[in-house]
Formats: sequence, structure tokens, C-alpha cells
Amino acid sequence: MGCGSVGSSRGSAWRDLWVGALVLTLFSGGVTASGLEPSTRGAAPLAEGSATLSAEAAAEWEGRQTVTEAEVEAAIATLRCGQTPFFWCAGGIGLEERVALQRLRDRFTVCVEWAQKERPYLAEATLTLENDSGAVVWQGGGLGPLWCAQLPTGRYRLVASALPVVEYPPQDRWVEVTPQAPLRRVTFLW
Repeated sequence: MGCGSVGSSRGSAWRDLWVGALVLTLFSGGVTASGLEPSTRGAAPLAEGSATLSAEAAAEWEGRQTVTEAEVEAAIATLRCGQTPFFWCAGGIGLEERVALQRLRDRFTVCVEWAQKERPYLAEATLTLENDSGAVVWQGGGLGPLWCAQLPTGRYRLVASALPVVEYPPQDRWVEVTPQAPLRRVTFLW
């Protein structure tokens, strides 16, 4: 199956696409309803910082990728998930895991991505969630490049970093989850 091997030799085109398109592709219909065929053709241009990746370049890259039903099922089994104190899953390395997370997206209210400009993604990341009062609600390590959760309604401070902390110092973002709000996406970019 090789979850980590998809795109690992694609060079800078993969890196450019990953940072700009991972969460967009995963959570905005970039994978067809069957979950097996990418469908980014005709999508709006994707951006990485000030650089823009055209929809055509994204579609060309996604069009070269294939994943079977068996690979997706195996990837679902390899996702790191938990139920305490809310449902969450971490993963996203390789197309198989991205499709697996996409299949679960209706269960999530927040999705966090760790990325950097020079490499395709960051794993071995940490995340601390604090409620509006500053109390730690959840804390975890060994996460990434995606962490998605079914957070209850509320306002949360997310503090993220990656190893080594010297290169990837903590960053924080605030997110508000409401019953009417769509999936909240938070990107930590170094």
C-alpha cells in the first residue's frame, strides 16, 4: 500500500501542491463521492503564500494519482483516532489516508494542517487545545500532517508546533465552533 510513498518523489510540484491544496482538496469536494477518483479539474487556483498554483497544475497532479477501495479501507485502519474527550483522527500522509479522512469528514467540526514551504508536510507535530477560559481541553503529540476533530460548540485556542521546536516554534490560532458553522480549517505554516 505505501501510504507514505504517494508523491514522495514528485519533487517541487508535489511540495507546492501539498501546502496549497491538501485541506482544500480534502474538504471541499476535491475527491469524488466514490472517494476513489480525484476531481480537482476546474477548481479555483490554489495558493501557497504569495505563489499561486493553477487549477490545471493541481488537476494534472491529482489525475496521475490512483487509489483502490482496498487501499482506502487499509488506510482507515491506520489512521490514529481517539474518542476522548471527543472524536478525533490524525493522519493524511499519502492519497490513501487523505481519502480515508475525507470519508469521515461529516463527523468533524475542525481540521488542522501542519505544513512548511520547503517540504510537502509536517508530521510529528504537537497540538494543545485550550477553551475560552484557558483550561487545557486536549493535548497530543506525534500528529500530522492532518488532525481533524468533532469539537463541541465553543471557542478554542489551538497551539501547534512540530519537531524540532527550534525550527518549528509554537504558533497559535483561535477557532470558534458553532452548530451552524461549516468545517473550520486551521493551517499552521512554517
